[in-house]
Amino acid sequence: MDSFYDLKQQAREQWQAQHSPIAQSLSRVKHKIAVFSGKGGVGKTTATVNLAVTLAQQGCKVAILDADVHGPAVPKILGAAGKLDVASHRMPGGHNSQANHEGHHHHDDNCCGHDHHHDHDHHHGHGHQEEQFGGDTHNLRFEPIRTPYGVDMVSVDSIWPSRESPVMWRGPFKMRIIRQFLSTINWGELDYLLVDLPPGTGDEVLTVMSSIPGLDGMIVVSTPQDVSTIVCTKAINTAKEMNIPILGVLENMSILCCPHCEKPIKLFGQRSAERLAKMMEVDFLGSIPFMVEVNESSDAGIPVVINHPDSLVAREISKIADYLVSKVANAGKGED
Repeated sequence: MDSFYDLKQQAREQWQAQHSPIAQSLSRVKHKIAVFSGKGGVGKTTATVNLAVTLAQQGCKVAILDADVHGPAVPKILGAAGKLDVASHRMPGGHNSQANHEGHHHHDDNCCGHDHHHDHDHHHGHGHQEEQFGGDTHNLRFEPIRTPYGVDMVSVDSIWPSRESPVMWRGPFKMRIIRQFLSTINWGELDYLLVDLPPGTGDEVLTVMSSIPGLDGMIVVSTPQDVSTIVCTKAINTAKEMNIPILGVLENMSILCCPHCEKPIKLFGQRSAERLAKMMEVDFLGSIPFMVEVNESSDAGIPVVINHPDSLVAREISKIADYLVSKVANAGKGED
């Protein structure tokens, strides 16, 4: 029998899942999926963006939250520019926001709960930019950045002075800004919200896992390298410890097709990611080959599924998207 403490904790979690600002903000989002990896440099963001664009091409309403605070790359790959703007919509349970730029640029002395005694942590003034996003945020909602490819996007890049300015925030502020993105963005009605997480199992990853109610699950991105799959094992075990479903493992940069003979070249060895999926008893979502066009398209701010729709990469991502749609639908989640 559960103790009084356990019952109290369960009641508290149920209340938060239904009535918290984040829950209300995401109330019209059917499916929430996080994409992460144990190791950096595996092409996680590229996979996330192209998966999101593919879902949008299939008629889904899709948005991406770039939760990689220190290395936001989603805006670059999507060719998205601009800063967050105040929405005219009412925040659930709050007051009407002021949909004018004067209200948008009003700075509260303690916005986002930030203590200005720690300004030295923000590189002599670079920390001021969160004031443009923060302030009296319980009365405000912000519009996501619209992209040319039918995918909305939110990123620290959307509030930062420039892409060259470093983000030097400690853990508590990183956690706070992610929760504010989740709770104050006007996400609207979405079929899918994809959250692009930084590598590892640090503050951002744990915040997303613990803050998003009804998280459908996590996609793990790896490469055929043993060093990648070993680190991804830790990431998968972290999700399991927090009772977050693993939707599957996606292997990126699986092969390189020779441009002359079209023979597949295994740059990083055998399919370790598929073995990882079997070992961890999770689904293997599929393999995305290595193509120079992927990097060229990302640098140009055009997702490869748009720039090269008939490529092997685009076809494989389309298969993965179809599998993912079927999997979350069969799980019976996201229903009102």
